[in-house]
Amino acid sequence: MRLLVVCLFIFSGLGCSVMPQQSALTLLQANQLWVIKGELLNWQTVFKQPVSFDVRWTIDTDGQMQDLQLSNIEPKVAVSDEQLNAIKQTQFMPTKNNVDRKSIVVATQVQLL
Repeated sequence: MRLLVVCLFIFSGLGCSVMPQQSALTLLQANQLWVIKGELLNWQTVFKQPVSFDVRWTIDTDGQMQDLQLSNIEPKVAVSDEQLNAIKQTQFMPTKNNVDRKSIVVATQVQLL
Protein backbone atom coordinates (compact mmCIF):
# COMPACT_ATOMS: atom_id res chain seq x y z
CA MET A 1 0.00 0.00 0.00
CA ARG A 2 2.82 2.43 0.88
CA LEU A 3 4.46 1.82 -2.51
CA LEU A 4 1.14 2.54 -4.26
CA VAL A 5 0.80 5.86 -2.45
CA VAL A 6 4.35 6.88 -3.29
CA CYS A 7 3.88 5.89 -6.94
CA LEU A 8 0.60 7.79 -7.18
CA PHE A 9 2.30 10.88 -5.78
CA ILE A 10 5.36 10.67 -7.97
CA PHE A 11 3.60 9.76 -11.20
CA SER A 12 0.34 11.70 -10.84
CA GLY A 13 1.29 14.47 -13.22
CA LEU A 14 3.63 16.54 -11.14
CA GLY A 15 3.61 19.98 -12.73
CA CYS A 16 6.18 22.63 -12.04
CA SER A 17 7.13 26.09 -13.09
CA VAL A 18 10.23 28.17 -12.51
CA MET A 19 9.79 31.46 -10.69
CA PRO A 20 9.40 34.24 -11.77
CA GLN A 21 8.92 33.35 -15.44
CA GLN A 22 6.22 30.77 -14.58
CA SER A 23 7.15 28.66 -17.60
CA ALA A 24 6.01 25.06 -17.26
CA LEU A 25 8.59 22.36 -16.66
CA THR A 26 8.25 18.65 -17.27
CA LEU A 27 8.68 16.22 -14.39
CA LEU A 28 12.11 15.34 -15.72
CA GLN A 29 13.13 19.03 -15.70
CA ALA A 30 11.86 19.53 -12.14
CA ASN A 31 13.79 16.50 -10.90
CA GLN A 32 16.90 17.99 -12.45
CA LEU A 33 16.57 21.05 -10.19
CA TRP A 34 15.51 19.75 -6.75
CA VAL A 35 15.38 16.42 -4.93
CA ILE A 36 13.87 15.59 -1.56
CA LYS A 37 16.34 15.89 1.29
CA GLY A 38 15.97 13.02 3.74
CA GLU A 39 12.93 10.78 3.75
CA LEU A 40 10.08 11.03 1.27
CA LEU A 41 6.94 12.35 2.96
CA ASN A 42 4.57 9.51 3.83
CA TRP A 43 1.21 11.18 3.21
CA GLN A 44 -0.56 8.31 5.02
CA THR A 45 1.01 9.36 8.32
CA VAL A 46 -0.47 12.83 7.82
CA PHE A 47 -3.92 11.73 6.60
CA LYS A 48 -5.15 8.62 8.38
CA GLN A 49 -8.15 8.02 6.10
CA PRO A 50 -8.51 7.65 2.31
CA VAL A 51 -8.49 11.12 0.76
CA SER A 52 -7.55 12.86 -2.46
CA PHE A 53 -6.60 16.48 -3.02
CA ASP A 54 -4.68 18.89 -5.21
CA VAL A 55 -1.55 20.30 -3.61
CA ARG A 56 0.66 23.19 -4.66
CA TRP A 57 3.77 24.64 -3.07
CA THR A 58 6.89 26.64 -3.80
CA ILE A 59 10.39 25.33 -3.22
CA ASP A 60 12.32 28.46 -2.29
CA THR A 61 16.01 29.08 -2.94
CA ASP A 62 16.87 27.50 0.44
CA GLY A 63 15.02 24.27 -0.41
CA GLN A 64 12.18 25.05 2.00
CA MET A 65 8.54 24.43 1.20
CA GLN A 66 6.56 27.70 1.08
CA ASP A 67 3.02 28.76 0.12
CA LEU A 68 1.51 25.30 0.70
CA GLN A 69 -2.04 25.07 -0.66
CA LEU A 70 -4.39 22.09 -0.52
CA SER A 71 -7.61 22.21 -2.53
CA ASN A 72 -10.38 19.98 -3.88
CA ILE A 73 -10.15 17.73 -0.82
CA GLU A 74 -12.40 14.66 -1.14
CA PRO A 75 -14.06 13.63 1.02
CA LYS A 76 -14.32 17.12 2.46
CA VAL A 77 -12.34 17.09 5.69
CA ALA A 78 -10.74 19.86 7.68
CA VAL A 79 -6.96 19.94 7.49
CA SER A 80 -5.39 20.86 10.81
CA ASP A 81 -2.40 23.12 11.37
CA GLU A 82 -0.60 20.03 12.69
CA GLN A 83 -1.14 18.24 9.38
CA LEU A 84 0.01 21.26 7.36
CA ASN A 85 3.11 21.64 9.52
CA ALA A 86 3.97 17.95 9.02
CA ILE A 87 3.86 18.45 5.24
CA LYS A 88 5.89 21.67 5.44
CA GLN A 89 8.74 19.78 7.13
CA THR A 90 9.69 18.37 3.72
CA GLN A 91 12.99 19.87 2.59
CA PHE A 92 14.70 19.80 -0.77
CA MET A 93 18.27 20.07 -1.95
CA PRO A 94 19.41 21.43 -5.27
CA THR A 95 20.94 19.13 -7.82
CA LYS A 96 24.22 19.83 -9.57
CA ASN A 97 22.09 21.29 -12.40
CA ASN A 98 20.66 23.91 -10.03
CA VAL A 99 23.71 25.79 -8.75
CA ASP A 100 21.67 29.00 -8.92
CA ARG A 101 19.09 27.39 -6.57
CA LYS A 102 16.13 28.37 -8.74
CA SER A 103 12.82 28.57 -6.91
CA ILE A 104 10.05 26.48 -8.49
CA VAL A 105 6.33 25.94 -8.03
CA VAL A 106 5.14 22.34 -7.76
CA ALA A 107 1.54 21.25 -8.33
CA THR A 108 0.20 17.70 -8.22
CA GLN A 109 -2.65 15.54 -7.02
CA VAL A 110 -2.35 13.16 -4.08
CA GLN A 111 -4.64 10.12 -3.82
CA LEU A 112 -4.50 7.99 -0.70
CA LEU A 113 -6.42 4.75 -1.08
